[in-house]
Amino acid sequence: MSMRRGAEPTAPDVLVAERLACAFPAGRSGMAPVREASLRVARGELVAVLGPSGSGKSTLLALCGGLDQPDRGRVVVNGLDVAVLDQADRDSFLRRIVGWVFQSPGLVPLLTAEENVALAMQIARAPDREVTRMTQMALEAVGLTERGNHRGDQLSRGERRRVALARALVKAPMLVIADEPTAHLDARTADEILVLLHDASRSDVAVLFTTHDEARCVIAEQYAFFPALNATLNGTSAALLLTGRVLIAKGRIAAHRACMIAAVIASALFLGCYLFFHFKVGNILFLGQGWARPVYFAILISHVTLAIVIVPLAIITLSRGLKARYAKHRAIARWTWPLWMYVSITGVIVYFMLYQWYPSTHFEELKKRYELKTRIS
Repeated sequence: MSMRRGAEPTAPDVLVAERLACAFPAGRSGMAPVREASLRVARGELVAVLGPSGSGKSTLLALCGGLDQPDRGRVVVNGLDVAVLDQADRDSFLRRIVGWVFQSPGLVPLLTAEENVALAMQIARAPDREVTRMTQMALEAVGLTERGNHRGDQLSRGERRRVALARALVKAPMLVIADEPTAHLDARTADEILVLLHDASRSDVAVLFTTHDEARCVIAEQYAFFPALNATLNGTSAALLLTGRVLIAKGRIAAHRACMIAAVIASALFLGCYLFFHFKVGNILFLGQGWARPVYFAILISHVTLAIVIVPLAIITLSRGLKARYAKHRAIARWTWPLWMYVSITGVIVYFMLYQWYPSTHFEELKKRYELKTRIS
């Protein structure tokens, strides 16, 4: 079973696997972990292969990534028929076109995180002047800039998995294959890994990964629209608040009242959707680095703090207006309106910073700065 997060309808297929079959060697009871398997992964698409342990997921990935040869079927990656590659071309293919994240991160324990990532660049025969710069960008993309000088055996399990993902992405591959990237991780760390894979696909990388945790993938798909919905509700609240301000300035009290009631409804819907989304999915890690981090957290902290304050203020303000206690209504509205407007606008900004601008810009910049040749030479 597979799940997809769609690419553009016209995006070309990076991986095409047709009717793959693979059986264990003779003497293993003729077991066939892969039978008549076909799949396609387009550029910018995230595809999850779901199934319990022992169902052949890892074998399928090995066939798709060129580590093993199928008994039957055909694998084409970026226009290359993997079966016809000789050993030299296969080695070049594995170095340049496919980035692997294995179940075991496979870091060299005595090397630092930075050195482990740089090793992938050196194996890919990148120019020496690019290795340091691209390694730092890859670690920044997975949120590990501050851990770059720590050895592999000094990193947590989740950090080692993120270094492995940085190592796969640093060479700007056309296809990333991750075998159970969330296995043996706590829920929060597993979500962080899925976010990183998602953002890698948004930078036009084809991503194929396996997992036995179907529920987590279903949750990710089912609630993926909530962040955009929440931003829309915040934007709607801001528009209604501004309209209401203009209307009351013109003395149109009835229209002003209707706008403010609508703003309360939009904000209440946002609060409900926000709490529901984070209850179901958990917290989303912000992976921006440098100046973006203090800016983001300053906005986020002020947004959350004032969002808590604005709830009773909005209720009191609305109540006084509906009861025609206009003097007291105006007195508190002087504080309520600007705080409410700030909360609504910063809610939209938080959405763009968390879901649109970071960390995908890091991956996109990574591809721009070091575009490896995708043809075997």
